[in-house]
Amino acid sequence: MLDLALKSIMRSKTRSFLTTFGIVIGITAIVALGSVSEGLRIQISEALEMAAGLIYVYEESDQPLFLAMASSSLSEEKIQEIEDVGGIKESARFVMDIAYLDGDQQFGQPDLFINGVDPENEELLVTESAELDDGETLEGGDAYSATIGYSLAQDLDIGVGDTIELKEENFVIVGVYKKIGDPGLDNGVLIPIETALDLLDTEEYSGIIVYPEDLDDVEEITDYINENIEGVTALSTEDVAITISSVIDQIQIFTFGIAGISAIVGGLGVLNTMIMSIMERKREIGIMKAVGATNNCILQQILTESVIITFFGGLAGVILGSLGAYSLRFISSALESATVTPSLAIGSLIFAVLLGLLGGFYPAWKASKLDPIEAIRYE
Repeated sequence: MLDLALKSIMRSKTRSFLTTFGIVIGITAIVALGSVSEGLRIQISEALEMAAGLIYVYEESDQPLFLAMASSSLSEEKIQEIEDVGGIKESARFVMDIAYLDGDQQFGQPDLFINGVDPENEELLVTESAELDDGETLEGGDAYSATIGYSLAQDLDIGVGDTIELKEENFVIVGVYKKIGDPGLDNGVLIPIETALDLLDTEEYSGIIVYPEDLDDVEEITDYINENIEGVTALSTEDVAITISSVIDQIQIFTFGIAGISAIVGGLGVLNTMIMSIMERKREIGIMKAVGATNNCILQQILTESVIITFFGGLAGVILGSLGAYSLRFISSALESATVTPSLAIGSLIFAVLLGLLGGFYPAWKASKLDPIEAIRYE
């Protein structure tokens, strides 16, 4: 059956190639675009695992998580009220601002994060798992010193001892962190919080990170802050993970929806190709049925042909999509996390095969129902 299916496909090489190419385009789009959301999911999950136990508190807002934190503004009094909550071991106030290198918005994803933090509490902002690749952390009294993330250091080709300009002020780089997978750190600049307040011309904070005395009290402290302190939102690391996961799911649905349209168009191409093939081989099918081929045999034969076309189209699409995902890393640092996971590759291939089954079922069913006498007489 397989040999016969391959021979039937090769009878019309150009038509088979164009049909396969339509599947290739669709699956390539699914894999390449899907790799972006898959990479984000892995990257953020790893970063949040390293930040386990932390509670993020920022101004209450109806905006999505990232926009809410970026636009948050908390007064000294509000910060003090949060710090007075019982069960808190450590806390780190922070000031945050976002920017774009060379003014290029890079698909809307910021590629420069300015973070102001007390040098004594720097590890709370960057998490304890973050390690320096070179240099040292900030120290008190170093007003115009900075530590930067690995990706930013690579993009700007700078390191310890060099300077970086922020808001028309020059900062001496004293340390460079190793790549951690968190865009806020990998593309970030950490400066003393007092300097950041002056630099950004503000007297208010973006938020505060608190660390409980007992990790078992994380959810209890989070709930207490949300219920008893007005105007703020507190999220534990677990809450952040759930929120981010829902956002990524929405991104994934959107990207798969766009890419899926082209794949479905490819599936319609399979339907058209198989209908044309049946029309051209009507007499042949009649002869096969006349010599004993059952309806089920004809059905399987035609479905095998359509599945072969979509399988090889899907396989080529996965390969090209993987290359496309790799290429995205060179387009923008915001896309360097693009990853083709085994589930994405296998899922895309299965989707291609399903397109073959769906696109080939109607023509196969029609072929299996042909009357052998009428089919043999067909010219």
